[in-house]
Amino acid sequence: MFDNKAIASLNETEAKIYRYVIDSIDDIARLGVRELANDTFTSTATVIRMYKKLGCNSFEEFKHALYSYFHNDQFSLENEKKSLSKTMEFLMSSDFDRVIDQATDLIMASRSMTIFGIGNSGAIARYGARYLSNVGYFAVAVGDPFYPPDLRTDENTLAIAVSESGETNELIDQLMNYKSRGAKVIVITAAPHSTLAALADLVIRFYAERYMLPQTYSLTSEMSVVYIFERLGRELFKRDKRILKSTPHSVHA
Repeated sequence: MFDNKAIASLNETEAKIYRYVIDSIDDIARLGVRELANDTFTSTATVIRMYKKLGCNSFEEFKHALYSYFHNDQFSLENEKKSLSKTMEFLMSSDFDRVIDQATDLIMASRSMTIFGIGNSGAIARYGARYLSNVGYFAVAVGDPFYPPDLRTDENTLAIAVSESGETNELIDQLMNYKSRGAKVIVITAAPHSTLAALADLVIRFYAERYMLPQTYSLTSEMSVVYIFERLGRELFKRDKRILKSTPHSVHA
């Protein structure tokens, strides 16, 4: 609905007004700037500053954006089916096959691998690290955006960042640090023209219909990213004959 960075830029008073509006969404039609200021014990100037920070030129535009969001059936079964169809079409394309081959080459050429992600992407980063480790390519997942880089980082190090928006500032700082030490970088993102993508040696784009709740919690599907890591793991298994030789006699789930 509104950009995450814009919402994060609200100060404490502005955020209080925003939360009040969300909690009073059924009464939004009656609200004017003065009424909202009175209800939240703030000023009309603060209300105006709040909605302008969210990219709206008028209070009516702000209300319309909220009304459209809450009355749009974005989670309908029909929309989900359309989104799934687009996702599958992309994942089955020759362009996707090509970039997976390139990513597999980078993984096989690396000596160490770190996968970064924050929030939902952090959970997927942990899954990806475990999945690639299962086929013998040990990876570490880092969900702490301020985690210090390994001093041994060099051209044999591979950093993989997972970010839907490609604009997560903490991940940008991490990748710039790794790039300055000579590391190779793969970015998995739905935004191929983002800042993170510009830092990458290789971008693995995925398609995702973006769903954000007003509280800025994401309900965007991570299915594509899970498949990307699983596809990479299977490609490594098919290519690297050492994996079969190192497989233990008993395997535990």
